[in-house]
Amino acid sequence: MKIAVLVTVHNRADVTVKGLTQLGKLSRELSEEFVFYIYLVDDGSTDGTSARVRELPLNISLTNGSGTLYWNRGMVLAYKAAQRQGAKFDAYMLYNDDIYLSEKFGDFLRHFREHNKDILVGAFLEPSTGDISYSGYLRTSKLRPTSFAKPGLTGLRVPIDTFNGNLVLVPAAVFERLDGLDPKFTHAYGDIDLGLRAKDLGVNSFIFGIPVGLCERGPHLDQRIRSSTLRNRVQLLFGFPHGPASHLRFVKKHGVTVLFPVYVVADLVKRIRKLFWTRTG
Repeated sequence: MKIAVLVTVHNRADVTVKGLTQLGKLSRELSEEFVFYIYLVDDGSTDGTSARVRELPLNISLTNGSGTLYWNRGMVLAYKAAQRQGAKFDAYMLYNDDIYLSEKFGDFLRHFREHNKDILVGAFLEPSTGDISYSGYLRTSKLRPTSFAKPGLTGLRVPIDTFNGNLVLVPAAVFERLDGLDPKFTHAYGDIDLGLRAKDLGVNSFIFGIPVGLCERGPHLDQRIRSSTLRNRVQLLFGFPHGPASHLRFVKKHGVTVLFPVYVVADLVKRIRKLFWTRTG
């Protein structure tokens, strides 16, 4: 099975190399069953990430970004790099460079191969607590398009509506039909949007019920806002890349159309309130 691995990185060379080194080790162990072609976008790193990645014993195609792509548009560029090579893949794998895969990765791949019409999502454990940090989501209400619940890992295949993009296997025919991630999103929402668009096509998504590795949950944007000055809060809330554009695109695509003006006003009110939160840190 030929798998195109899409990954975008920026200025965390040690983390990137650690994760890819483990992926390389596991891929060599699985080489008789699976072949990985890695399309990596280094989005303007200044810490030597590209040089260190080139030294790894992996089949990596490296593309340099501008430094302003962020996660979603970096993944879009990685997909374009894979398309340019003209190779035929069986699946595309969304991969975050901060995950550390366990030996269960092989079981994850084999399960996908057995059910290769469906999307399969890897679940990760928070290293400090053992709780699930990233996996998939169930939609709670179309009236509230950004409201999701995280299901428990009950059984080997947990049905979901959409997912985090930390480790996701998508059948090539599905990914190509969707034309990959929506490039109009910047940092967030692209993975959630991809899952919902796949569902609209009638494609089922599942979490693999056995965690496949470790991934520390990153700080929530709200934490950064609370610890920032008013000036920095304005940038975080209304500037690039976390401003309202991606959020409003998402609710317009996946919410109730006639409620879009309500979503716009609600988002603006929410952002203004956050400007005046009590500062912490």
